[in-house]
Amino acid sequence: MHYWKLLIILTFFQSFVLRAQEYTIKGKVVDSTTNEALPGVNIFSPDMKYLTVSDKYGAFSIEKVKDAEILLKFSFVGYKKHLEELKFADGLKWLNVKLRKEDLSLETVVVTAQKSAQDVENKIVIGSQAIKHVQAFSLSDVMQLLPGKLMENPYMAGAQRLTLREIDGSNMNNLGTSILVDGAPVASDAGLTTNILGESLSGTDLREISADNIESVEVIQGVPSVQYGDLTSGTVMVKSKIGKEPLYGKIRLNPTTEQATMGKGYLLGEATNMNVDLDFTKAQSDQRISTSGYHRLGTNIGVARKFFKKQSLYFNARTKYSYSFSGDRHDPAEGLDSRFYFEKHSVSFNTYGNWYAKKRWLWKLKYNVSFNYSDKHSYDKEVTAGSLTFVPLGEPNVMTEAEVVPYMYTSELFVDDRPFGFYGNVMANFFIKSGDWKHDVMYGLNYKSDKNFGKGVYYDRRRPPKAYNTTKRVRPSSELPALEQYSLFIEDNMQKDLWGREFKMKAGLRFCNFQPLNVFDSKFATSLEPRVNVSYALTKKLKIRGSYGLTSRSAPLTMISPNDVYFDELNMKNYDGNPDHTFVYSTTYVFSAENPMLKLAKARKQEYSVRYAFGKNALSLTYYSSCTNNGYGNEKRVVYLPMDVYNVIIEDNPHYEYDHSENRIRTFNAPGNNKRYIDRGLEFVLDIGRINAINTYFSLSGSYMFNQTNTIKDYIRISDNDLKSDDDLIPVYSKGEGSKNKRFSTVLRAVYNLPRLNFVASWNMQTQWYTKRQNIRVSPYATAYIQNDKRYELSEEEAKSEKYASLKRIDSNYIYPPGPPLFLFNLKLTKNINKHLGFAFNANNFFYHRPVYKNSRQNPRLYFGGELSYKL
Repeated sequence: MHYWKLLIILTFFQSFVLRAQEYTIKGKVVDSTTNEALPGVNIFSPDMKYLTVSDKYGAFSIEKVKDAEILLKFSFVGYKKHLEELKFADGLKWLNVKLRKEDLSLETVVVTAQKSAQDVENKIVIGSQAIKHVQAFSLSDVMQLLPGKLMENPYMAGAQRLTLREIDGSNMNNLGTSILVDGAPVASDAGLTTNILGESLSGTDLREISADNIESVEVIQGVPSVQYGDLTSGTVMVKSKIGKEPLYGKIRLNPTTEQATMGKGYLLGEATNMNVDLDFTKAQSDQRISTSGYHRLGTNIGVARKFFKKQSLYFNARTKYSYSFSGDRHDPAEGLDSRFYFEKHSVSFNTYGNWYAKKRWLWKLKYNVSFNYSDKHSYDKEVTAGSLTFVPLGEPNVMTEAEVVPYMYTSELFVDDRPFGFYGNVMANFFIKSGDWKHDVMYGLNYKSDKNFGKGVYYDRRRPPKAYNTTKRVRPSSELPALEQYSLFIEDNMQKDLWGREFKMKAGLRFCNFQPLNVFDSKFATSLEPRVNVSYALTKKLKIRGSYGLTSRSAPLTMISPNDVYFDELNMKNYDGNPDHTFVYSTTYVFSAENPMLKLAKARKQEYSVRYAFGKNALSLTYYSSCTNNGYGNEKRVVYLPMDVYNVIIEDNPHYEYDHSENRIRTFNAPGNNKRYIDRGLEFVLDIGRINAINTYFSLSGSYMFNQTNTIKDYIRISDNDLKSDDDLIPVYSKGEGSKNKRFSTVLRAVYNLPRLNFVASWNMQTQWYTKRQNIRVSPYATAYIQNDKRYELSEEEAKSEKYASLKRIDSNYIYPPGPPLFLFNLKLTKNINKHLGFAFNANNFFYHRPVYKNSRQNPRLYFGGELSYKL
């Protein structure tokens, strides 16, 4: 009697099985000029999620093609990407593909960021030709091609942080930007060098990612696929070069930076490629000080190989080593009393690839496994005078004798930071069909673990640094727990012809577990994140996109497991140089700064765009909105310390006597979710196209940006110096305070090229039409106060009364008047002298437009630099 149920199930599954006719594609890839076969060319089908590589004869074959129409992408290091749109009339298709070298002899030279027209996500792609023309020292210089990002002078002497769609930038935006290099995250949340460098919420230092071995960069600032996680701001995906390439080298010089790079790509045998790159960079903020600056040495080796023929396995592996140094190099001749430096050795290994099972329910399996280890050492030497008089030597909560510290001494602070990170990701996909719908279902999981094996911060307790003389103590980093997170995700990338036009939708769900106890329980937080991206072609020329989703970012180790807070309080003190008259006793109090109520920071993101193509030109408009309601920050806590105070009596028999007891008030910062971040804006990109009569390509991009940051909790705004006794009133102010920023800017790019002369020049005019900044102050009056460890609420009338006048703040709302428009002109030139030598030059703020506004200079300084390159 259950036969009818079985019949329904069989019918249901039968409707999902692809029964289309299967086709085969074969072909050959050659150089367009020499007709020489090109081995190792990547041939990728976005429709089939299939990758193959041409053999030593340039031949390739793709079987089991089930769609009558298919798109193929051909890519090879040093050659222009090529697209083939195929329509089958029979069961076999033969292709002769000719690739052109990507050099300045091409009529169209792409040196700008491009909006992807094929992807459902609103993705921005920056190719290798644009990266070369920018003459980038690091990934930070490449990011200036994004719409809305202001052009800046390359500066390697200071840390480079990445913010997306923000005017002034914020720690939460830095932390919430996910940077993946060849599919593996580069940031470690176990780094603890916050004591000197403030890295806890600052994200990745982009100086560590050299731009010379980058093949392409893809940026999703809106809602990414569910395979990407641990982010609130956006995703930046960096793809390294892999493939045969002649020996190349570059030397770059500018007033503050020197850089030399070289590399080569090898074809080993029939199916193995290997690339080797090496770079050295030296930067100084002031050329007159030779002992201060930044140095970077980096090398990486990448290998790619294909195994098997039918069920192909594409294996990639890359290992990197880098050394960086910033600060002051010791010069004995200068006799420096103060010195600071930060030194870092990093090594990483990453393997990733695809295995094509070509089964009905398992078409492709994709994996990524990476390890990274850093050995960081910081040193800070300074002269301390008059800031400390004693060092406690006893146990907490007990009055013990303390040691007197000289009025002036030299302190040394050391940081030993050794974070180790592991990342693993496995994804699979299969294709099904339901009526007119085509489904590409992707599912997988990833796992990430960061652990610090360093000593942490240490110093001579009898000669403590200024920053550690009151509330901080050393703690071995190796005693801290590892940061772990794993995620499960599934996504359906579906499409169909709707009313004769292409409709695509990518809908998925991601489950994240941070500090997991088991699959679904966590010591910190779990998150369920739905995301959807939709695109529809209204006409052949007009396409619309929409996206909505939730993303989350874990707190770093310094917030999940912060150091305890110490207060060293004097019970009595007498020191006049006579050892018999020395009475210095203190009591140490210890408080935990951990916040059991700390929650996972989540962002709600949405984005809508429209793209209109006319001829070879296109206009795209994008509206975006992102809101993080529980961003990470510091919350001030108040503690009361019960103290016994003694008087020292110097007579025939020096001694001390009890005088009185008191409660001393102290404050400290603890991690919390006390910030709201709102980002909204409108971006546009107008691709005007190439005007052949003047050999010039034009594009206009720009954005209107609105950023708001405000507190979401009542807060205390007072320092310990303002507190006298336990009777003092500690004011509590209303939530909602923060800042607003608005800016409208555009960039007009004119790219002039002469293919016959192998010459390209780009003229970039940036205009900041409108910039406005405003402090947000809800009320200068306190809403409550704390006294003797109790909180008392205030009515509006009480807060404004004379009795509580001392609690009123003196600050108020302040709006910075918008300044005049700012114009910035940057020039970049690239010229191939012959097939071996090339030259490049750039000049920023070419007309030196630096007007004075509010007693400060606007726009970057005049900057210029040159580059000499060679190929063998």
